[in-house]
Amino acid sequence: MATLLIAIAAAPSSSSSPPPAPQLHATYEVIAERHISDLMTVFLSDELTSEWTPTLDFMRQVHTRDMGDLSHQQFNLPWPLAPRDVLLTCDRKIIARDALVTSECHSVEHPSVPTDKGAVRLTLDSTSWRLEALSGERTKLTLTLRMPAAMTVGVPTWIVKHVQKSSLKDSVSQLLAAVDRLQLPAHSSFLGWRRTRAEARVASAAVAAASPGLHAWALGSFGATTAVLALLAVVLAHCVTFACLAKFWQQRKSDGKSGGKSSGAIGTSPSEACPAAGDAALGLIVGSKNAGRSAPGLRLRLYGGLAM
Repeated sequence: MATLLIAIAAAPSSSSSPPPAPQLHATYEVIAERHISDLMTVFLSDELTSEWTPTLDFMRQVHTRDMGDLSHQQFNLPWPLAPRDVLLTCDRKIIARDALVTSECHSVEHPSVPTDKGAVRLTLDSTSWRLEALSGERTKLTLTLRMPAAMTVGVPTWIVKHVQKSSLKDSVSQLLAAVDRLQLPAHSSFLGWRRTRAEARVASAAVAAASPGLHAWALGSFGATTAVLALLAVVLAHCVTFACLAKFWQQRKSDGKSGGKSSGAIGTSPSEACPAAGDAALGLIVGSKNAGRSAPGLRLRLYGGLAM
C-alpha cells in the first residue's frame, strides 16, 4: 500500500519580519515485502548507484574545511536538456534501537565547487529518505521532497501533482527493482533488525554461504561516512523538471499577454522554450523529437522515471 502527500505551505511569521517563501512539499510512502538488510546492500553502495540512477553522470566527494564533506553530483538528461548538477550536504543516521535509517540533504554553495558553465545548478530545500524495518520481513520506505514553490509558479496544478507523484514513486520503485534484479547478499549490519534470534541466525548463515568475493565487492564502500549520498541521485534527477516547467508556463502566459511578442515566447528551436536551462526544451510541450520523430501538442513522457 502506498500513500502520497502533496502540499504547499508557508510557516507562520511575525509582522516584524517578512513571511518565509512557501515550499512545495511532497511525500511518498510504501511498504516493501523485503527485509531492510536486503535493501541496504544496494541503497548504501556508491558503486551500485548507476543501477538505479540511469541519468547519473558522476558523483564525487568534496572535502571542505568550513562545511565538512559535500557531495557534488551531475546528471545527463535527454536531449535537448542541458546536464544538471547539485552540491549537497547530508546527514545520515542509523538508529538500531528503532530499526531506522534516515538521510536528509539540502543544497549548499561553496567556492571550491563553482557552477559548471556546461550544466545548470539545482537547488533543493530538503530531500530525505526514511527506511524503517517492520516485523514480517517488511520495510517501510518514505521519500520526502521540499523545494521553493516559486519554481512552479504558473504551472497547472495537475502537472505539478503528476510530476511529483511520478518522480517520488519512480525513485522508490527503481531502488526496489535494482535490489530484485541484482540479488546481492543482505547487508550484515542489519540482519537482526525486527527478527527473532533464530531468524537472524538463518539470515546470517545465508549471507555466509554467499560468494565471498561478490559480498566484499558489494559492501566495499560502506565504511565511508558519505556512502549514503548515493540515495539522493534518483530524486535529484526528477527535480530538474520543475524549473523548466515553471519557465515554460511563465513564458507562455507572458506571450499571451503581449500578443506573442515577449522575449520569452516559444521559438522555432527547443532552446528558445527554456532559456534558463541553456538549451532546455520540454518534451512535455513540444513532443518527442528523439530518433527524428515529433509529436505535436501536449504530451507527458517519462525518461527512465524522469517526468518531462
